[in-house]
Amino acid sequence: MFGFITSIPRKLKHLFSKFKPLFTKPQYENFCRAEMGIMVAAQGEHDIKSINQLFIDRKDQSSLNRFMTKSKWNVQDIVKKGRDLLLSESELNSEVEYKLLDDSVCRKYSPQTEMVCYNHSSTMGTALSHDYVTSLYVNNEVAVSDGLKLYGNERKCKEKGVEFKTKVQLACGLIRDHVSRAKQTICLWDSWFMCQDTV
Repeated sequence: MFGFITSIPRKLKHLFSKFKPLFTKPQYENFCRAEMGIMVAAQGEHDIKSINQLFIDRKDQSSLNRFMTKSKWNVQDIVKKGRDLLLSESELNSEVEYKLLDDSVCRKYSPQTEMVCYNHSSTMGTALSHDYVTSLYVNNEVAVSDGLKLYGNERKCKEKGVEFKTKVQLACGLIRDHVSRAKQTICLWDSWFMCQDTV
């Protein structure tokens, strides 16, 4: 693939700078490259190799791999910062808000990737992937990510010494973590979440 990104545009760099305190200098550089690559990739693949190939001055791919898998930054801090930035600039409805829950499969290409396993996707079938339970917050014209939990099958969780939780348990955690900004919160979710535990 022919790389065409020479640098991060100034306005975007200004926005990214709001996240700078959450990273070390090398991590921040990788964060900017990853975010820019994801945006420019559009309908293309959103894996590290494809993102790296979009840049004219490509970095060692292992640097981006480590940034995604072994860095000390916290994804919840990033999501919270982004959500707070967006909501602080928005006119929110104080009467009603929505919380949408779903799961999302993200294809992976190496069985060595941490916590990767075979998951079912309605669009890809059974695929080597990460499976995330996600939450979206909607209020007026604003729609923003409001939570992300990685699902790991029981065997993988046991190998890593991580407590196993079903997708329903992860969804319940996202509901419990919700901070209301309106008088009424309406939860919407896929039919597979519609079981007694979630209700």
